[in-house]
Amino acid sequence: MISEADLGWAAGIIDFQGHIVKKNNAMRARGSVQVTLYVETSLTEIVTKLGQLTATSPEAMKATLRSPDITRKSCIQHCPEAHVHVAYEGGEMPPQSRWTVGGASAAIVVWNVRDLLVTKKEPWDWALAMTLASTRLSGQGSGTAVQAIRRMAAAGWEMPPLFRAEAGQYIIREAKEQS
Repeated sequence: MISEADLGWAAGIIDFQGHIVKKNNAMRARGSVQVTLYVETSLTEIVTKLGQLTATSPEAMKATLRSPDITRKSCIQHCPEAHVHVAYEGGEMPPQSRWTVGGASAAIVVWNVRDLLVTKKEPWDWALAMTLASTRLSGQGSGTAVQAIRRMAAAGWEMPPLFRAEAGQYIIREAKEQS
């Protein structure tokens, strides 16, 4: 089981740095939506711990160049819009890493942290509803979702009611294999 401290920590990180994106995936059934939750940061310890909690591997992002010029509002002498020209030494941005969960895994994470979130900047309820509605637990296209549910159950996450039967079967099967 995920500890309350880890759940609270994850909720705080997701509340502050988490983003929901809706992806268009031509391989999905018509009308179904692929929802992804991600955190991107230069603090690799953050995404590493999120990866440990969800049994996933964060990805390192390519370094990007900084803009050679930063604009701030105020200049009205020679520019059509007010801004300040700030000379800035170029170079690379700090290395970034990204933790990502999608579909059933995203639903499980949002299900567990939703009561701890205080921001409304992301459509948390929409993401949860869409992932639960579009997750197939049997038939064609269900393999990835079932695998994600089993992985998250093994990592100790509480399951939304829709996923509990699948997670329960996995836990019972694992317990029998270990005896």
